[in-house]
Amino acid sequence: RFYGGRLQSGTADGARPQPRGVPWPSSFVNVALVPSSAPEEGSGLSKRNAGEAHTLIEILRSVLMAGDLRPNDVGIVAPYTAQVALLRQMIANFPGGRAVEIMSVDGFQGREKELILFSAVRSGR
Repeated sequence: RFYGGRLQSGTADGARPQPRGVPWPSSFVNVALVPSSAPEEGSGLSKRNAGEAHTLIEILRSVLMAGDLRPNDVGIVAPYTAQVALLRQMIANFPGGRAVEIMSVDGFQGREKELILFSAVRSGR
């Protein structure tokens, strides 16, 4: 246990079930890594990855269609401003899309949402 068991969650595990629509690896693991082999591309000093952004938007669509969460319950975080701009553009006409907060890591610091989707951008290629 971390910190000798002194660090406790403020929410019991059963009080925060996994939202439907995410490809969870199991019912007790609340982190899902979704592979993307799409290459990133430069955009000035920043980077973006359209293939990964498309995959992330499809997961968002699946989550919202499942009905457990509303758009304002979801946040999308990306380390590159070009990816943030691309994601915002992709959901501009998405039903409820403007209520989904999309920010850089620094911009989202200290915020909370029921579900965070993280766009890593880099593909290792």
